[in-house]
Amino acid sequence: MPEIKTQTKVINLPEYQDAKITLRSSIKSYLKFASEYKEGEQNIEASLKLLISVIESWNLQEGGEDLPITQESIEKLDIESFNYLVKKVTDFVSGEKKTE
Repeated sequence: MPEIKTQTKVINLPEYQDAKITLRSSIKSYLKFASEYKEGEQNIEASLKLLISVIESWNLQEGGEDLPITQESIEKLDIESFNYLVKKVTDFVSGEKKTE
């Protein structure tokens, strides 16, 4: 029987040395993207929800402890990293093929 495969992608976070973030794309994450984003509009709450739904894993830590993938953890990122991550996730979920 054929198995359903979920598309994944590992990205780096430039501001954090050795940071690896694994993204997982599914119709659920795409529907969240499509329903909560309006072209040309930056919605922080929608961005946070999208990141939480698409990030499968990451190796970010604080004080030597692994950070869970939560809104509180994402809010600890600097604005440049947050914007970079939103752009990468948005491109990934919307199916855009970008070169690193």
